[in-house]
Order: sequence, then structure tokens, then C-alpha cells
Amino acid sequence: MQGRGIDFNMGHGRARRKGKEAVSVEVVTVMPVALSNCPSCKLIFCESGVEKEVNREILGEYPAEMKESLSRLSDIIRQLSDIYGEQINISFINAQSFAGIYRSLVHRTRTYPAFIIEKTDVYAGLELPEIRRIIDTYLMQDEPRVT
Repeated sequence: MQGRGIDFNMGHGRARRKGKEAVSVEVVTVMPVALSNCPSCKLIFCESGVEKEVNREILGEYPAEMKESLSRLSDIIRQLSDIYGEQINISFINAQSFAGIYRSLVHRTRTYPAFIIEKTDVYAGLELPEIRRIIDTYLMQDEPRVT
């Protein structure tokens, strides 16, 4: 996972909408670290039977503000998936990875989460109406997009 985006499209695959590809929505955000991020650590802790307890302890040490932000982000992602289904393709990028740093520099954002829609429009924040407005702009376009 380090340095790579996580494709999270709710099992829809790279969907199409009326002859067009799904709108790309990249979410650059700070992701909590857990043992599952490190294959060697996961194997050791899983085999010893303490993985869940250690992960719970690690996640419990994050500030309440970050937990609230991640919870709100999770709610927004679920809502976007429910509203748009296969019309959008959501992927996550850890802001602390090389890919996340690169996207942050290219799109000039230092606030997370940052939603990068179709590799051009950027919105940093957790306001669902604004994210929907940007996505809807792409969904209403008649001509095919160049990717």
C-alpha cells in the first residue's frame, strides 16, 4: 500500500456510463497506519494472535479530530457510491506516500482530504454538495473525455 493508490470502487470495476468511462475521483488523505500496512508485521502479529488487539491500540492513539475526520470521509464515500454507483471510480492515495506527495504538489493542495476529479478539478474538504457539484459537471458533459 505504501506509495500506491487503493482502488475502492465498491466492486463495480472500471465502470462505464452511457458509452463513457466512469468519472475518476482520487481521494488524497492521511491514512491511519495499521499492522496490515506491513506484510511482515501482519504475519508475525496475526500468527501470534494479537493483531486485532494491537491494531485497536494503534488506532486508539490517534487524535479524536482525526478519527472524526476519517469517519466523515467514510460517510461521504459511502454516499457518493450510493448516489453515483458505477458512474464514478473512487481511488484512495495516502497523502504520506510518494504518490500522495506528488499529487499534493501537482495540484497545490496541503489540506486533506483532497478530492481530485478527472485529474484536473481539486476540492479539499468534506462538503458533499461541493464534491457532487464537481462530479455532476463531468457527468453532464456530452462529448467523450480524453484520459
